[in-house]
Amino acid sequence: MTARLHGRRQPELDRLLARHAVRRAVFITAWNPWSRTPGLAANRRAQARLRARLGRVLPGFGAWADAPEKGEESLLALGLGARAGAALGRAFRQNAVVVLRRGAPAALLCLR
Repeated sequence: MTARLHGRRQPELDRLLARHAVRRAVFITAWNPWSRTPGLAANRRAQARLRARLGRVLPGFGAWADAPEKGEESLLALGLGARAGAALGRAFRQNAVVVLRRGAPAALLCLR
């Protein structure tokens, strides 16, 4: 499933959230803090630390449509709201997180 940031609601995302009995979620990563590449091992360690701080998650992969090869391992944190997602994103030095809410379009939440 793909969450697109195009300003339109995506019924398949609503169904995913409903299937997991949540109204919201945050797509987040710990890879490449402040858009710098620390290396694979450091990214994996940071991602493991992030995963340890989250509850229910689904694995994901975040990428820009025009540069899918530059994607990053990510997590869909089920039930996490925008405020908590922003705090975690800042703690892991991310530029943004993607916020999902049932009935609303996926939204990029810029942190810097």
